[in-house]
Amino acid sequence: MSRIIGPLLVFVGLLPWNSYANYYEFFGASATTSSLGNMHSFDTSDPANNYFAPAILAFSDKMAFNLSLGVVDHNFKGIDNIVVRNDTNSSSTPATELGDVDTDYGQYYNNSIHLQLPLSKKRGVLGASFSSPVLALVDSSSGDPHLPEYVLYRSRYKRALIHLNYAYLFLKEFSFSVGVHMGLQTSADIYSQSSLNGTGYGSTTNGKTKVAPSFAAALSVAKKYTRGYYYLTFFQGMKSNLSANLAGQTSDPPLPFDITATSLLYYDPHTFRVGVAHDFGFLRLMMALEYQLWESFKTPVFVIKKNSGQVVSSDNYEQVTNRNVLLPKIGGQFLLTDRLRINMGLGYRPSPLKGDFSGAGNSVDSDSYLAAAGILYRIDIASIPVELSSSLQYHHLVSKSIVKTTLQEDGSIGEKIGSPGYSIGGSLWQGSIGLRVAF
Repeated sequence: MSRIIGPLLVFVGLLPWNSYANYYEFFGASATTSSLGNMHSFDTSDPANNYFAPAILAFSDKMAFNLSLGVVDHNFKGIDNIVVRNDTNSSSTPATELGDVDTDYGQYYNNSIHLQLPLSKKRGVLGASFSSPVLALVDSSSGDPHLPEYVLYRSRYKRALIHLNYAYLFLKEFSFSVGVHMGLQTSADIYSQSSLNGTGYGSTTNGKTKVAPSFAAALSVAKKYTRGYYYLTFFQGMKSNLSANLAGQTSDPPLPFDITATSLLYYDPHTFRVGVAHDFGFLRLMMALEYQLWESFKTPVFVIKKNSGQVVSSDNYEQVTNRNVLLPKIGGQFLLTDRLRINMGLGYRPSPLKGDFSGAGNSVDSDSYLAAAGILYRIDIASIPVELSSSLQYHHLVSKSIVKTTLQEDGSIGEKIGSPGYSIGGSLWQGSIGLRVAF
């Protein structure tokens, strides 16, 4: 049967797919925004605001760009000596097997660029943002379908992002923006003639794939006042899916098969964001509150459906329960000199996964706290101000003990995968450097 599944896995592995929300939401859009705890900066000529509050770009008449490079280091708790195989995922004897889980997700490198372009005759401002893994467009893995997986970290932010917005100023104090963020819908068909050992001819395969862009709306409004501004932003949610159909038959003996494998490639929740920025003189204070809708989220585990033939469908024992979450953030910028500034920020992210993870399945997550800080320093090159920035973030995942319930996933006598239990939690470090020019 591996002759049947093998071509599907290879084919799907070549497709440009990844999972979950995005790098900007989790680690900030640049060093200037990361150091504030992943939210808008006070400076309206910072094009990184194109993600958080694109309407405020209309408050500046400067052309600007912002470049940044970031790295994420994952440090999750080890998960050792748990059940990794039982009767629901193995036919070996004995079926129950103990083992360890690989929680080393390594390091991830990301680059971002943001542009802010005022149109002539005060016809508005264009904002554009692009982000991707360094030297790649995607870097993804669906993870193990049975073993414990931090599903919001395995591949969540390892994909290309494109955000395009148009902002317009009216009545001198008000602005609005309309725009889109982009995703992918991927489908594939593959036919395989899989020859078994002893057959007089080799296996053959042919396939085709289609990758189409998908778009979701981004809207924001803002009002400025003497010492700052406030805004409201809405991001329409987006689900990008992969659907791959594999059909064919083996030879000698002939075993026909026709299956469809589907996965939620990534999920951007509907997001409402309200924020404010106020200048106290020596301190610029920024605050934001986000409400994210996660009802339609699914894990990236591939679901296999039998259309006909001999291959059976996947069991799909895990039933993930989601919840909407509220994310508070606060940050400050201290003006030490006319060239040197210090940023600091705090944030809290409740997990959108609800429950104690004691039942079938091992997709896990935990609430997290964020602390951030950074340094911004301005230099002049040919009379053009250039801002150099750096940022460091620490994410603390709250520790949680998971104790698996009795019986196997299908209700039969035995232990669930993950039994008797394990602890989750850990930390992430994220660092970034950047350069901003406005003229």
